[in-house]
Amino acid sequence: MMNKTNYIFISLLLATIILFSSCENKFDEKKVELKTHQDSISYIIGYDYGEGIALKGLQTSKDALLKGLLEGMTGESSLSDTLISQLVLNFQQEIDARENELKEEFIKSTIVQGNAYLAKNKTLEGITELDNGLQYKIIKQGTGDIHPQENDSVTIHFRAMFIDGTTFDMSYDQGPAGVRLNRMIKGLSQGIQLMKPEAIYDFYIPYFLAYGENDFANVIPGGSSLHYHVELIKINK
Repeated sequence: MMNKTNYIFISLLLATIILFSSCENKFDEKKVELKTHQDSISYIIGYDYGEGIALKGLQTSKDALLKGLLEGMTGESSLSDTLISQLVLNFQQEIDARENELKEEFIKSTIVQGNAYLAKNKTLEGITELDNGLQYKIIKQGTGDIHPQENDSVTIHFRAMFIDGTTFDMSYDQGPAGVRLNRMIKGLSQGIQLMKPEAIYDFYIPYFLAYGENDFANVIPGGSSLHYHVELIKINK
């Protein structure tokens, strides 16, 4: 169900697009001075709507925008409530479709960037690539002959990064993390199984061995290839 704020915002956008689209714009915002507190608050409200319009990528008419805003403040609408409701519903569907298109384009672009990064990365010294696309580099060899298995729990230090080197999660500021391999993303679980205790590896994980095309926790965009720096402290059977 659409909340009141969204309803007002979309109604204002509709007024912008539908009404007086061919009018000449006589209003000159450069001549308006913000002299009082009320002026500043009014400006902020208008700016908020304007920023929302820009983010949606909508083409607008300044006269229609002002008319819709002023009529909304007085309660005197040029359109019936029934028509507004129907237009708002249709317009919301158009906005949702456009946002989905933009999201799909962004995911495709992210995948392309990740693939290019991994293609170059695998040519660097010390990088090994497995048949499924997982890449790793041994920073420090481990000790002993035991490797963790898929159902094991391990204690690790880690730094999780995007391919540009930006860290989005790590254990170094909170202490070692205890994790079960079968609950981790496929690429990281497989990579840690290559390690021995006290080993340090860097893993370069393609998106399809990470979180796929889905966003994760509002932190990792869909289609992201990832870089993990991992220290295997011990295996917890």
